[in-house]
Amino acid sequence: MTQVLRPDQELVILDQELARLDARRGQLLLRRSYLVSLLAAAGPAVGRGSGWESGWGSGWAAPGGQGGARRAEASPPGV
Repeated sequence: MTQVLRPDQELVILDQELARLDARRGQLLLRRSYLVSLLAAAGPAVGRGSGWESGWGSGWAAPGGQGGARRAEASPPGV
């Protein structure tokens, strides 16, 4: 049998879950901005390929850019 929570108890649980999701979203946005900055700083495209046949990393691109940026070896912020 499923236990039915009182509205005040359910509200506390929902608030905790929303806080956890907000924190995770913040982490993901930070990671995304880090990756975008890496790709933007990588310079011009090396090639336009988009798969294994064209070499490792040649299909990745910063938003608005062309493929070819390779991952720089650096530690991301907060890791």
